[in-house]
Amino acid sequence: MMYRGVLNRALFGWRPLASRARLVTPVSRVTTCRGYSTTEDPIERYKEKLLERAKAEGIETLDELKEKYKDVIEERKLEFNKIDQYLQPKGASDKVRTKAGEERKPRGPRPDLPSAEASIKDLDSFVDLEKFKLHDAKEIEMLWKARFANKDRQFCGVVNGETFSRIYRNVRKNPNFVLPLPHEEQGAELHFVQWSFVGPFTLHCILTSVAEYKLHQEYARPHTTMIFHSDLLTDKSIALMNGTVEPDSNLNHDQGLFLSLNVQRFYGADEKTESGFRKTALLHQFNSNSENFSVDALLTETETLD
Repeated sequence: MMYRGVLNRALFGWRPLASRARLVTPVSRVTTCRGYSTTEDPIERYKEKLLERAKAEGIETLDELKEKYKDVIEERKLEFNKIDQYLQPKGASDKVRTKAGEERKPRGPRPDLPSAEASIKDLDSFVDLEKFKLHDAKEIEMLWKARFANKDRQFCGVVNGETFSRIYRNVRKNPNFVLPLPHEEQGAELHFVQWSFVGPFTLHCILTSVAEYKLHQEYARPHTTMIFHSDLLTDKSIALMNGTVEPDSNLNHDQGLFLSLNVQRFYGADEKTESGFRKTALLHQFNSNSENFSVDALLTETETLD
């Protein structure tokens, strides 16, 4: 394993300083969107405000208020349903319509197992790409954010074309890296970054703790996964990203998001700037197993606000 030496030095030859343990949120070159979840009934959540609105209009109960605005509510539902069709994977609506009929059909012989290519989650796995193409970049960004709203432990982002081109070039040259995750009481923990080109427009990035990777090697389980989609790069000059922090991992949503932002900061760095030159130099040093690679320098770069 060509990274064994540098991973050993990173894990055993460096002692993080407690003073550096603060979690600094980096300034990203991408627009990110976070998922969140709630099981609370919206009516209960806004009950007091709704009652205030009802009293202001001379209405005594919430049921009377809902009846008064019944037509408006239905109109809004229709508008949201129009948006929802863009947020379904391609062919999803057809599958829903035919599901009942399919259930009545007798079972035939078991089909062949899907190939590796069939398991790749491309952009059409998340949205209807052809319908997305009908919109401009700003509208696509809003639709993409809506797609991952209310999704627990998930996040998404929109990367401009210039930044994605740098990410792509740097991934080709430097398919692996390490990034620190600061902890207030324990200094910082290192995480191993691995990239793979899984389709013509799909780029995968997985993150695993260095300790986990050293213990289990290729069987190590990633805690965070990111997928970059470049289907819209030519027409809209943007790439879309979505990520997931595994529910059984020790990381929370914010920690996974912090690491993902730093992945994009380092791989999307502009070598023409001083900060970008330092970041890409660290990428090259790590992937060439250079003795010059310094985790202290790495930690310093993750703390800079650029």
